[in-house]
Amino acid sequence: MLEALNDIISEARLVKTALGSSLPVSWSAEADDASIGESVCDELSDIYGNPIGEKIDSVSAAGFEMVELLILAAQILKDNNTIKGC
Repeated sequence: MLEALNDIISEARLVKTALGSSLPVSWSAEADDASIGESVCDELSDIYGNPIGEKIDSVSAAGFEMVELLILAAQILKDNNTIKGC
């Protein structure tokens, strides 16, 4: 089980990297400065960095959040399994 959880964490980190290096969904559209989720996008830009200076759109922000939750859940399961195994 620990091996499977490690694999999940590794793959989730790869997805996070892929999300960070791909073009945002709103890249080709006119971005509205008052868009929904702008504050979340700004927070994620601060956390993950945004070397090109592009804003992260709400879809990309949601993707980052889902990957972070997956990593957190797998890490909690891994920790619980390690504690029970001792």
